Amino acid sequence: MRWRPLYCRSVRRHRFGNPAFIETAITKSAQSAGATILFSNFHRFSPEGVSGVLVLAESHISIHTWPEHSYAALDVFMCGRARPKAAIAVLKEEFKPIRVVEYLLARGRADNADQYSQPDRIDSERWLKGLER
Repeated sequence: MRWRPLYCRSVRRHRFGNPAFIETAITKSAQSAGATILFSNFHRFSPEGVSGVLVLAESHISIHTWPEHSYAALDVFMCGRARPKAAIAVLKEEFKPIRVVEYLLARGRADNADQYSQPDRIDSERWLKGLER
């Protein structure tokens, strides 16, 4: 299984505050990856922000947005013949972020445990702290 956390910054607020737009974009990305969509659930927070998940036979794509910071965190988990790179290309095209931080981590195999090293965690924490500036 491949896990691709994706952190997007400097996205227009209306893109990350609109659950219908987000669900359409994520659905399009899953279809482009050849994934099988099982169901979805997206929730809009007040006053703004969206969290949601598209559950796939091959795993899932999830998103959490902070429109007030022009920021979103996405997880693209896929196994089998699904193509996560294709999904991510569509997400980048739909959301049009100015800056993207992306990781590729293998999941589900004990011999890949060293991929969950401290540097990735530190980079993520630095990225999130940047929102406070």
